[in-house]
Amino acid sequence: MSYIIKKTTRYTSIVFTVLGFVGLLFPLDSIILFVKKEPEIKDKITFTAIVFTGVVVVAFVISALVFKKKNRRTIVNTSEGHHIFVEYGDIFDDSIVDSEKRNIVVSFNRTFDTIVDDDLIRRSSHHGQMISKFWPGEQAKQLDKKIKNNLNETFHDNLQTLTKSEKRKGNRKEYPVGTIAEVEYPEHNIQFFLVGLTHFDENLHAHYSGNDYQTCLQSILNHCINRAQHYPVIMPIIGAGANDDTGYDEMDLLQYMVSYFRLNRKKINFDIHMVVDREHRNRISIFDID
Repeated sequence: MSYIIKKTTRYTSIVFTVLGFVGLLFPLDSIILFVKKEPEIKDKITFTAIVFTGVVVVAFVISALVFKKKNRRTIVNTSEGHHIFVEYGDIFDDSIVDSEKRNIVVSFNRTFDTIVDDDLIRRSSHHGQMISKFWPGEQAKQLDKKIKNNLNETFHDNLQTLTKSEKRKGNRKEYPVGTIAEVEYPEHNIQFFLVGLTHFDENLHAHYSGNDYQTCLQSILNHCINRAQHYPVIMPIIGAGANDDTGYDEMDLLQYMVSYFRLNRKKINFDIHMVVDREHRNRISIFDID
């Protein structure tokens, strides 16, 4: 709503600036004379009020229509000629960027599980959606193998192994927060960057702290700088939906992401698309981001 109000104010100001110039050529009295031969002060006040109300209403309607149709906002233009966008859409939609190749960031838990059963991994999460869409059913085992092979290139020893009482199902080798596994999906020219953010408690509830979140964003940025190869990077609101211990809601997380990438814009050599799910449009406004 604040976006609509801002736009309404802007359009109203423009119209009245134009009317001010028109008034130099055609004074208010001469315009009212077309309606009433001898206008009184109250007639002038009424006429002005009608014009003002009409302009505001029209400006509000136009602003609302623009808001309804607009799905993308450019937040930053980087020094390298790239852009940071916030938009509504689906991170897995092929049409979200016009590029021969794209990189998609998806936040995982730190054990990089692939069992989508609404117990370990929710089907509605981006983690679950990615697996269900690209590696459905038994193919999830192939994804699990690809992730482990990629991580084994970097990690060998000194990893924490959770006990069954600490985590009753799924993988039990836990990687440091911010660990990123790369998995390619060549059929759609997608490179997935899977970032380990959350830690499971004994009830399989995912948690992360404020420090974990900062580490994760730093890891994402550094990895993309080195591995995105100048192709666009698409990501959802990182950490949304988890039982975080920061007290932040999704709007707070989005604002944090925007601020972080804006602060580091001189390092960025690729386009960033931060995508808010379409169904969340009514409660997460990309136009209220500072």
